[in-house]
Amino acid sequence: MIKKILFFVFFIGFFVNLYANDTSYYIAGGNIIPTEENQTNVEMKEETINIELFDDYYIVTVEFIFYNNGQDENLLIGFPYLLHKQAGRYSVKIYDFKTWVNDQLIDHSNNMIEYSEQGHGEIIVDHAFTKEVYFPSREITRTKVEYKAEYGRVSNEIIASYYYGSGRTWNNNIGKININVKNYC
Repeated sequence: MIKKILFFVFFIGFFVNLYANDTSYYIAGGNIIPTEENQTNVEMKEETINIELFDDYYIVTVEFIFYNNGQDENLLIGFPYLLHKQAGRYSVKIYDFKTWVNDQLIDHSNNMIEYSEQGHGEIIVDHAFTKEVYFPSREITRTKVEYKAEYGRVSNEIIASYYYGSGRTWNNNIGKININVKNYC
């Protein structure tokens, strides 16, 4: 039996004011909030998105390469979990989230975000998986996230999705993006 899976990379920066995955945050009043533009000297030089499609789920692994142009910085970095809401139901669920800094598996927190951005397709920022990351001056720092996700459904179509933002919390633009999709269905 051949399954038809629609794959979407949602370039959310075009529709609403959202942020790249592995985004810089700060805490105010117990809430995590994405930092504003040019609040750091750290640049996202490259992002590689690997998506593996299986029969009942898919795995997303994203690798980030950062470079710090300034003084040492310790930042709260979060991978925002974005849900696509349709007819009052969320169409994507992620699980088994893991994260690494410089190839070391590290602990993370799951933080709720108290606000949501309403826009095209009612894209909602619900929470972020956060970690503290030290960015040494004039050095490269690598982070990685990996998670499994359930397919969403629209009508009779199965949907695998990944939400990609503008990278505006980092210094300068994202340098390079690579997207790799492997279908094992």
